[in-house]
Amino acid sequence: MKKLLFLLVFIPLVSFGQNKAVFKDGKYLDISQLVSYCQKTFNSDSMKKTINTEKYCKCFVEKFAKDFTYDDLKNLIYNEKRIEEARLFFESNQEELMECISISLTKKEPIIDLELLNTKEGRRQVIEFVKPRILQDLPKLDKEWVLENVNIDNLVICYIEELEKTNLFAKAMNNNLTSSNQQKVLDIFINCIESNLK
Repeated sequence: MKKLLFLLVFIPLVSFGQNKAVFKDGKYLDISQLVSYCQKTFNSDSMKKTINTEKYCKCFVEKFAKDFTYDDLKNLIYNEKRIEEARLFFESNQEELMECISISLTKKEPIIDLELLNTKEGRRQVIEFVKPRILQDLPKLDKEWVLENVNIDNLVICYIEELEKTNLFAKAMNNNLTSSNQQKVLDIFINCIESNLK
């Protein structure tokens, strides 16, 4: 489960040619091993085809090294006993994680394999990956209202399933919509919000 969480939310801000970072305790250390640990959490072939995992993981480690010691960041990435800590961390750092995701996408195709929706773990994986992409463009006040008043997990599933019916899912995830399609996607989003109020 920890690996699934990391898989969904992970992708980096890269400083090319640099393999060291300064950690919370002031140590300037090589990050190659942490990047390798992170890459091992990508266990979905469709994700590996869409995401440059090395670029994503390097971005992630460089972005958050200042907040952790080397060992603490290693445990966050690859310690299955700290699943809840990882989940809370991901939820509170969605905007930063999306920056890493954006720079590591390798192609403009469907980002996830929707067959994952057929299993409990797969649904969680999809939700945790798509959720920040849905919320990132909302104004702050709207985002706060949605988080407080809407069942976010059900909203995400509704949004994905309805977009799939229009063949706009991949374009919406990659911000590649025409003006008319933007209105269609907005209508779908609003309908999903209204049907999933708490």
